[in-house]
Amino acid sequence: MVIGIDIDETITNTHDEALKYVKKYAPNLKFNDYCDDIKNKDVKAFLEVHAYNIQKNLTLKPFVKEAFNMFKEHGYKIVIITARGYNLNYDYEKASVEMLEKYDLPYDEIYYKQNKKGKLAKKLNVSYFIDDKEKVLDDVKEYGIQTIWYTNEKKESKHLIFNNWLDIANYIIERSN
Repeated sequence: MVIGIDIDETITNTHDEALKYVKKYAPNLKFNDYCDDIKNKDVKAFLEVHAYNIQKNLTLKPFVKEAFNMFKEHGYKIVIITARGYNLNYDYEKASVEMLEKYDLPYDEIYYKQNKKGKLAKKLNVSYFIDDKEKVLDDVKEYGIQTIWYTNEKKESKHLIFNNWLDIANYIIERSN
C-alpha cells in the first residue's frame, strides 16, 4: 500500500514557526496563513529570505513519527507530495530533507512543486492521501483516492477528518488487514 502525505501543517507546525520569524524579523507584516498569504508580495519576499530556516527548524505534529513508523512496520510505502518550491525561490529540497532527517522520519520518495497533487498521487498508486488543505484533497479525490483531511475543523466534508496521527495510522492499518 502507498500512503501519500503532505508536509506543511500536515506533519509539521509550519505556521507557528513562520509566525516566530514574522514577529522577530517583520513584526508589521500582515501574515495569517503560510500558504495562502504567499500571493502578497511582501509576504512572498519575506518567505524567500526566511523559508529555508523556517522549514528546516520545524517541529512535528504530535505522533507523526509514531504513525510513520507504524506505516513502515506494516510494509507501506510513504510518498511525500508537497507544494514546496512551487511559488518560492529557495533551497526547498535541502530544507525538507534536513527536517525529515532531523526527526528520522522514514519515507520512500518525495515530490516537490506539486500544487495539484491528484494526478501524481494516481500515477504513484496512492491508496490514502493525507493533507491539511481541503481544496487539495478535492483534487486528489477526483482520481478515486481515499482522502484524509488533517484538521481541527468540525464540519461536514467528503473527506475523512482526523486531528490525531495515531488515529490516522490505526484507521488505515485496520482497513488494510
